[in-house]
Amino acid sequence: MGYGHAAEQVASVRPESVQVLLDYYDAVWGRTETVLEGATKADLDRIVDESWEPPVTMGVRWVSIVDDDVQHAGQAWYLRGLFERSA
Repeated sequence: MGYGHAAEQVASVRPESVQVLLDYYDAVWGRTETVLEGATKADLDRIVDESWEPPVTMGVRWVSIVDDDVQHAGQAWYLRGLFERSA
């Protein structure tokens, strides 16, 4: 679906190393754990984005994030299968 990036822009992203990606993952996961561990049931109903109608709650945003993550994982496994079959 894209977020306004042209194919050339996406193709130009070249991490310095695998370690950079692993470090990024570790930092994101660490921050995610901190947020999730501190969350309460009341936080699920808190409005976090008023630019939508209806406004988006924290609970809805978390569902959206999990859905994105599952889709990306599926895409990665699909590509892995393609590569393994072509080798």
